[in-house]
Amino acid sequence: MITVPEPELELDIKLCILSPSFNIFFINILNKFVVIYKLFLCKIAYLGICKKANKFQKNKGLPNNVNFFLADIKRKLKIKPIYDLVFTERMLINLDSWASQKKSIIKLVNCLKPKGTMVLMENSATGLKKINDYRSMLNLKKIKAPWHNLYLDDNKMLNFKIKNCKLTEVISYSSTYYFLSRVVNAWLANQRGIKPNYNAKINKLAIKLPSISDCAQGKIYLYKKIS
Repeated sequence: MITVPEPELELDIKLCILSPSFNIFFINILNKFVVIYKLFLCKIAYLGICKKANKFQKNKGLPNNVNFFLADIKRKLKIKPIYDLVFTERMLINLDSWASQKKSIIKLVNCLKPKGTMVLMENSATGLKKINDYRSMLNLKKIKAPWHNLYLDDNKMLNFKIKNCKLTEVISYSSTYYFLSRVVNAWLANQRGIKPNYNAKINKLAIKLPSISDCAQGKIYLYKKIS
């Protein structure tokens, strides 16, 4: 991965999924939370899992409907199952093994109310491979995931069974963006002997178009808790 999708692409997805009536548990290691709590009046618990999140400690400067705390996802989470929705954003991919990712997913499921929803907005190794398959057809260099990330394998996710929780859908929300920006725009730039400009008009166009196929690096794994 060279860059993440344009922020407005992911923001559109959040607007479709989140509701002002939800009690939300949002887990992230990046400074994207500000966008969330400024847009929604729902009750939010925000879990920071690295030092970058320290600025939010003790709820300093946060609205009354936001509760912030730091925790280690690899350890036991002392959180009651009170949330309508659990939402991660590129958190699981920062764990170093599939075993750790599975354990973390189960911990997050345990934070949900019965019939609650879990939204895992993560990066897909399967999607990245498809992007690279297209790039190889055009003699473009392979895109590698950052050394510190372990992208999710779609087949492993589909075969991973969780008690009282079901994976209902895998949404390839970023497929059009990645196909046009990492394949088409990259090829056009290569023909001109220049590096791709990720602010190019074709990339802006990609954000406005619906998703096609599943060559998406960014995907949503949508779960529903049964009871």
